[in-house]
Amino acid sequence: MEEKSDETTLYDTLDVSESAKTEEIQRAYFRLVRLCQPQKDPEYYQELNHARETLVDPQRRGEYDQTRKNGSRVRVLVDQAVRALERDPQKALGLLKSAVTMAPDLPRPRQFMAQLLMRNKDYALAERQYRWLLRRTPNDEALRCKLARCLLVQGKAPEAEQELKALLALNEAHYDAQLLLARIYRSQGRTEELIDALEGAIFMDEVENFADFNALLQLLMVYIQSGDTPSVEETSLRLLNVIPANKSQLATDAFFQTVELFFREDHFNWGHQLLLAIQPLPLPEDSPAKTRREDLIAWSALQQEAQSLERDTLLQGAIRSCFQVLYRDRSSEAIRQTRMSTAFSQLQKEYEVDPRQILQQLAYLRNEYPLISANQEKFLGSLCQRALQRQVFLQAQQTARVAAAAQQPALEPRRGGFLDRLAGAR
Repeated sequence: MEEKSDETTLYDTLDVSESAKTEEIQRAYFRLVRLCQPQKDPEYYQELNHARETLVDPQRRGEYDQTRKNGSRVRVLVDQAVRALERDPQKALGLLKSAVTMAPDLPRPRQFMAQLLMRNKDYALAERQYRWLLRRTPNDEALRCKLARCLLVQGKAPEAEQELKALLALNEAHYDAQLLLARIYRSQGRTEELIDALEGAIFMDEVENFADFNALLQLLMVYIQSGDTPSVEETSLRLLNVIPANKSQLATDAFFQTVELFFREDHFNWGHQLLLAIQPLPLPEDSPAKTRREDLIAWSALQQEAQSLERDTLLQGAIRSCFQVLYRDRSSEAIRQTRMSTAFSQLQKEYEVDPRQILQQLAYLRNEYPLISANQEKFLGSLCQRALQRQVFLQAQQTARVAAAAQQPALEPRRGGFLDRLAGAR
């Protein structure tokens, strides 16, 4: 049932019926505006213009009609959906769908629905809502940016790039658009465009400050990954200079997150470089962040050695297997324990058979991999001692066999044999 209202409507202002066509509305407007004197009654003149602009635009007219007839009911549904958003997302979605069905031309229910669909990872449906909203307000920068994000999570990078460039055409100083473009360029290996996008975001306000922290951090990552040492050093200084004292902990947390991202992808060298780049950042001596930073620097250097060891063809046998399990195996603890036990059993067999070979491998390991050697000093020391003992034991056995062989008397030739008979016959 339609809501009744005694208030004057835009149709009343132009003295037309609610079913009036556009041509009829235009004629009514021109008839009334000719009779109006703007200087004497400016408010009435503005009312006429507002009524005409609203009613001759099908989209605005539909929105006006739906707001007038169902606006309060739609507001109730949307408010209920907002309250149910956290505890019952499905209920919230149902309420918003009802609101959209009741008033399909109103943007507010669709805006909330798009946000909820994004949270529910229904990206294709969210995209439909954002595109509808953009058709209504094509110059809405926030909507275009949200649509670009929605497209990106669906893997539609070309479409997202198109939307972001359209957004920058509206506002070339849009920071988030530059960062999203940088994300696209990074995923596609377009390094020069990536650097341009990041620098564009940084210099958007012509001042480098903490607001540029994320863009500078991403720029530093690009230079680290590309091996551009001079640019790494320059960007490190720029990054450290924008961090105020009261933001050092926040910045450090962001650094650690980036380092862990590198580590998850086995890029220990990149993570190590980033940690060294931020080492000048002042932190209290007893700060957990300072301790963690130093621990990560040491651990990343150790992991780089482990990666080199994994590729080292000169280190063979069970020793190599042991260190691969210790540093490079990402299996569960139970599986790693089983593999380590197997490798250690094989190692025992190897030094029992050829301890000299094991000692040579240990000497090579200590020379080429000092961090791993220091980290596993107890294990390597024990292994070296056992190999030496085994070598001494085997050498003693060999010496005893030689001595026993030297002490045995020479064998006397047998008498009465064929040769003796032959000699007697002569």
